[in-house]
Amino acid sequence: MRKNLLTLNIVLAKEIHYMLQTQSYLPGDKLPSERILAEAFGVQRATIREALNELIQEGVIISAERKGYYMARPRIVKPVNLFSDKPMIEDPHVKYKVHAVQSISADERLARKMLIPRDTPLQQIIRLCMEDKDPIAVETYYILKETLPSLECEELKHRNITELIESEAQHGIAGINQKITLVYANDKESKLLKAEDGTPLMKHKGMIYDHKGQLLVFFENVLRIDRFVFIRKEAQ
Repeated sequence: MRKNLLTLNIVLAKEIHYMLQTQSYLPGDKLPSERILAEAFGVQRATIREALNELIQEGVIISAERKGYYMARPRIVKPVNLFSDKPMIEDPHVKYKVHAVQSISADERLARKMLIPRDTPLQQIIRLCMEDKDPIAVETYYILKETLPSLECEELKHRNITELIESEAQHGIAGINQKITLVYANDKESKLLKAEDGTPLMKHKGMIYDHKGQLLVFFENVLRIDRFVFIRKEAQ
């Protein structure tokens, strides 16, 4: 059986992480420079850089070009088996901004995805998840118009999507069928997320059903990989 070997950069990454925890570094705090860390641990700067890259991959720290390394904010936690358009842990830095609300008809792609007749009336909601002033997710919801006959952008400023659907659906929300995949930002997503074309993103898509098996919502959300984590949450 092959054993996993702890290389020097991985050992250093663990030591630096422990240092940051014991010295109570907070999100946004700047780390010591590569030179200072190299001197403190008695290694070359190149080795420290590899260790810091390990922590970047783990989401512990972030790198700002020509500025240095900073403690990252905790990732936003979302449940994978329950429908909720709110994060499980409230973060004052995270806000939602309604980008567009419009009535549309299902095209061939949506008809195939939602298993509905083409030209079925839908309500489309596009919403941005903002962390401070930075967009970190684009959420797109397609709701059967018979579920929400009329929907105004102003209404979504005061109520979240889950509450609206639960209040309007005759048989309540019963189940969710969803999938998380890796995608690369297209032109529209790049503009909304202020990211380069081809940036790796998570795509979270699925369908929401009521207790009679009636489709209520189809959603397609694209999220920055470094800002979200999905976990399984047991129903209450």
